[in-house]
Amino acid sequence: MGDLPGSQSDSAARKTSGPPVRPLSSDQQPATKADLYAAVDAMRADMRELLDQISTLIKDATQK
Repeated sequence: MGDLPGSQSDSAARKTSGPPVRPLSSDQQPATKADLYAAVDAMRADMRELLDQISTLIKDATQK
């Protein structure tokens, strides 16, 4: 039996699947769970700082 018309055989699909996969460099590694938690903690700290600044601005504006 042959391949169906319009379909590729496994060997043809492998040949045309794109460039070979290379190992990722250290800056392209997927984030670990610890990396994500650290990023969230940093964002929370930034948000707290921004909220404090906004509160200060609101207090200053309402006192004038």
